[in-house]
Amino acid sequence: MTFQSLYEWLFQNFGVWIIGGIVVWKIAKSAVSGDTGSAIWACVIGAIAYWFGKDPVGFLDSAKTIIDKVKGGGA
Repeated sequence: MTFQSLYEWLFQNFGVWIIGGIVVWKIAKSAVSGDTGSAIWACVIGAIAYWFGKDPVGFLDSAKTIIDKVKGGGA
């Protein structure tokens, strides 16, 4: 078993549920207080965390491309 396969197994069996649980908890907490903005941010941060966990290299490549375009160096 390689480190990559171990990481994928751990992420699929535990990481997804942890991220989902935190997002649901934050949305519920925001719903009780009536703070829609916090619920939206919880969804955004949860989606980014899931994306990073699912494909870290793809996430970092996309982030690098966005930063390069913001700096004016990307095509």
